[in-house]
Amino acid sequence: MRIGETKKIVMCQKNKDLGGNAIYNVEIALLHGRLQLSAHNNSAPETILVDIPNDKTKQILQIFENNYDLLMDKIQIVDNKLMILAPTNVFKCCAEVVGRN
Repeated sequence: MRIGETKKIVMCQKNKDLGGNAIYNVEIALLHGRLQLSAHNNSAPETILVDIPNDKTKQILQIFENNYDLLMDKIQIVDNKLMILAPTNVFKCCAEVVGRN
């Protein structure tokens, strides 16, 4: 790591069916107090990336009581957007699929 670089902290990672016919390698990470979500399709060149602002990160982590496994269980892809489904709220993390051929 170089001076001035900040390492992201991976909080949870697993292969998951996000609703469809593909398995995605899903990662939840923290960088500078922001949640970063990534979902890489294991069988196609398709990746969804999400960078959630600090204020929304705090709200999401409070709702999930900092339980990253529960948060992972609530991540889905709907209409090429990554969504976090919560018992009383739905957060649309406005991310488009990138790298699709």
